[in-house]
Amino acid sequence: THTHTQPQPHTHSLAMLRQLRSGLGQHAALVRAAAAAGASAGARPVYRLQPRRLASSAAPPPPPSSSAERERDLPERLLRLAGWLGGWYSRKQVIIRSAQTLYTHCITPAAKDDLYVTCGLPDTFQSWFLVTQLHVWMCMVRLKKEGRDGALAYKQLVELFWKDVEHRMKLTGVDDRTVMRESSRELLSMFYGLTFAYDEGLQTGDQVLASAIWRNLFHHEKSRADIRNVAAVVDYVRREILALDNISSAAMLESGRITFGPAPRLASAPQQKSQ
Repeated sequence: THTHTQPQPHTHSLAMLRQLRSGLGQHAALVRAAAAAGASAGARPVYRLQPRRLASSAAPPPPPSSSAERERDLPERLLRLAGWLGGWYSRKQVIIRSAQTLYTHCITPAAKDDLYVTCGLPDTFQSWFLVTQLHVWMCMVRLKKEGRDGALAYKQLVELFWKDVEHRMKLTGVDDRTVMRESSRELLSMFYGLTFAYDEGLQTGDQVLASAIWRNLFHHEKSRADIRNVAAVVDYVRREILALDNISSAAMLESGRITFGPAPRLASAPQQKSQ
């Protein structure tokens, strides 16, 4: 029968510790001897431990954070981690959130009176639809240049617009499903008709664009509309299209933070209908 002697786990560690202590003692003795020799010769010590200088020569360590700071940052770190795990920071989700921000900027001009006054539009749901659709369309034109990511943002922007349309229809008192469905169908047809007309005008020239704007945004004024007001809206559209072209892809697809410029100035007050 062979007897195997199991090595003692602590024996080897203790031996290494003794060797380390012995080496440190010899090193300290050499440092003291070198310092004494330098001092006796009137020169500066050859070797001296300088922890501050040694620390400054290396990369500075991060400042110590208190336990209170760590506890305060813990919820944010956990939320960020949960966001990564849940896909919150995926490319698709970032673009979807960017489209939501884009839409909030599209409805901002519709909340002001300037375009309504310039175009002679009454304060109605249809007028809000026309003004909002104009700004959504301008963003759609810009997003067409962004490939697949732009197509996703484009789709999301249109969906947000229609959700808002249905919500505002309910606020106006339309709660019958049949009426809402028919109204949505009519508005959808209007949406694509406006998009096609504006696209054609943008590509063809200001005369065609002015005609599309006059037929739709000045529909309440028709023949009484001042051509200078129509021209002011055309200039506004051209200016904002150019401004959107100068916005980076990151701003359009990752943050959605855009700003529409000042509304067109009223060249003349809408003419009153003759009695």
